[in-house]
Amino acid sequence: MRVLVVLNQGSGSSGDAAPDRLADALRPMGDVLFASPDDDEGVRRAAAGAGVVVAAGGDGTVSRVIGALAGAGNEPRFAVIPMGTGNDFARTLRMPEDPVDAAEAIAGGRQRPVDVWLASGAGVERRFVNASVGGFPVEVDERVGDTEKRLLGPVAYLTAGARAAASMERFAVRVNDVEWAGCVAVGVGNGRTVGGGIPLFPGADPGDGRLDTCAIAARGTIDLARVGLAVRRGEHLGLDGVLAKSEREVRIETDPPIELNLDGDLAGLRTPVEFRHAGTATFVVPA
Repeated sequence: MRVLVVLNQGSGSSGDAAPDRLADALRPMGDVLFASPDDDEGVRRAAAGAGVVVAAGGDGTVSRVIGALAGAGNEPRFAVIPMGTGNDFARTLRMPEDPVDAAEAIAGGRQRPVDVWLASGAGVERRFVNASVGGFPVEVDERVGDTEKRLLGPVAYLTAGARAAASMERFAVRVNDVEWAGCVAVGVGNGRTVGGGIPLFPGADPGDGRLDTCAIAARGTIDLARVGLAVRRGEHLGLDGVLAKSEREVRIETDPPIELNLDGDLAGLRTPVEFRHAGTATFVVPA
């Protein structure tokens, strides 16, 4: 069997494991070759005939690999080696944090189905596997530079969050048939965490065919800090100002329009946005 490793050399922790060490750990599965996620056509060519395609990078790398191979004709199994800044989808799949340990877990792993979702907005249509979130998290994304990611890792999101909180603007949200005012964040989750381990969707199951939706309203800075602390602990569901639902299809509208990220990437996706199920992929996870 052939194993394709799509290695994102620019990911937050890409220097933590040399390609030859990853190849050695994966070699019990078969011949190992590498490709870059920046070239969709190159990924498709390299994946032809591969039994397993491993996304070595962050959440964005995983969704780009899934998107590149959608409708390509072959149906490989997928796997994740966490080498990004947040690695939230890998966290939901309970992958080891160390890249070499994760590669070894893949070599001896089991299979599980994972839902793939399609986000559609004006001029943007893209698949994702972990989450799509807007408002406060996007402001944080925009304030986190590549250098800050490399030097600080997940801590970069905390420092950027403190800066963003001071200038946070509120917006009105409509999620399907429910309206929510004074919001600072809204999004959907297939995985449980965003931003390097924040359990925004603590009950999400990536294989149940449903998206967990969360909208958070906060009146002022103190209220935002209170809710933010609860979110960090995964204890926000049920609080005043927090809307949480689980749906098979989701439409999010906001006033004014806001940008939502896709698995941590900013791709120009602005509300209104519709989310629908786009199939199931088979992932190799720890046994």
